[in-house]
This record gives sequence, C-alpha cells and structure tokens, in this order.
Amino acid sequence: MRLLLIRHGHSDHAPFADRGLTTRGRRQVRELAEQLRRSEAFASCSQLLSSPLPRAMRSAELLLPMVAANAIAVDPALREMNDGLERQSTAPESFELFSERVEQTLLRLAAQHAGQTLIAVTHAGFIVASMLQLLGVSTTAKRARLDPANASVTEWSARDGRWELLRYNCC
Repeated sequence: MRLLLIRHGHSDHAPFADRGLTTRGRRQVRELAEQLRRSEAFASCSQLLSSPLPRAMRSAELLLPMVAANAIAVDPALREMNDGLERQSTAPESFELFSERVEQTLLRLAAQHAGQTLIAVTHAGFIVASMLQLLGVSTTAKRARLDPANASVTEWSARDGRWELLRYNCC
C-alpha cells in the first residue's frame, strides 16, 4: 500500500468554529493538485479518504477531480487529536491515546488496502503522530519539532508489515 497523507490547506478555525479553508488554503490545495495531477500516485489512487472536519473535507473536495477515485470516503479516525477545543462526539484524548488511534488507523488501512494507493486528507497532528509511531520515536522526546506545512504531502509505503517513509512535508 502507498499512503499519501495530505495536510489540509490553510484554514480559518477557532474553538468550536471550523469554517473550512481560507482563500489562501483553497489556493494551496489547488496548486498541490495541479503539481500532483500527472503523478503516478494520483493517477493510481484507488480511494480518497478525509477527516470529517470541514477544513479537511474542503481540501478533499478540491482534490477529488484530480484523482482516479470517484468519491470521498469520510474516516473519523483521520481527525485531529481531540483536545476538547473542537466539537467532537468523544471526550478529550491524551497524546498517548491519540498516537494509539493513529497507529491503529495506519495498520487498518494497510491491511484493508494492500497493493493499493490511498490519499488521506488529514491534519498536522495525525501526520506528526504517524511519523513518531512508524519511525519508533518516543512520544516523550522534546528535542525536535515536526510541523508539516498546509497542503503538504507525507508519503508512506507499507509492504509485508514494514513501513517506509518516501517523503515528508513535500510542498
């Protein structure tokens, strides 16, 4: 499986008010789609997934015409860490629980979509947690910071239980 994690475009959101993408965010996602339009990953994308949060959904909607998939599949597990500042149906979660959710989501996707290419529109926290989980970095390490840019691509390949990072924060 190839998995392209795309961070949503620049957004206008505050606690309890995710208003989706800004004009800048829509431009970022359109530029990303145009850059990737002729790539093999977009052409072979079997499924476009998205977090249910509006900023991710709007980004996925802009990407949909460029990929081989014909619909957006909403996957609640791709949402950002619930810190209690967004209206979500679950209680706030610790970073440890969030990291476990990210790892389980990645393992589920790899098992369900072996040999396929997926694009998942998600959030910075999900991408950072994927890096920490799949590279085996301690979640308590405080020496460096990962901060994926809006409308950036992080690409993983999973085969025979082994994960390989192909690119990170590619804009």
